[in-house]
Amino acid sequence: MRKILTSLLIVAILATSVVCCVACQKDKAFEGSAFDAFKALKDAGTIEMEYTESAEYGAWISKITYDGLVMGDAGYPMIYVNNRKYRDELQGMGNDYTYNGEEFYASNVGVSSIVFEEGMKILVVYTEEVEPGTYTYAVKKGPALLFTLPNGVEKTTID
Repeated sequence: MRKILTSLLIVAILATSVVCCVACQKDKAFEGSAFDAFKALKDAGTIEMEYTESAEYGAWISKITYDGLVMGDAGYPMIYVNNRKYRDELQGMGNDYTYNGEEFYASNVGVSSIVFEEGMKILVVYTEEVEPGTYTYAVKKGPALLFTLPNGVEKTTID
């Protein structure tokens, strides 16, 4: 009888440990940069991505392909982030853009410099210069990708 109770106690402790371990992993927040999240999506086969990295500027994405949509084939994709601290106020490129009622801001930093935060969304769009030579850009109508990091992505259209 004592062996049975001891065995049941050991099984109960092991089962509790497994449940706690799984729960801890589930609640563990993603850590790293937005670029790390993009790389994780690439490694998982969700997206294809071309990028360059430099010590001075960090990582810049030049092309993203998701579900047949190629962002980067007809221009340079611009990254807009729903976090105001990444807004570019220095070079005039920081035009706000409202998508589905939420404010997005052009980022003047590479995606490796964007620290991932819970609820972060990144809108990958094409832009066009408002007036040639002004370095002020506006979001172009057409296809776009909306990333809800660390693992969500969907095709969308800018109207």
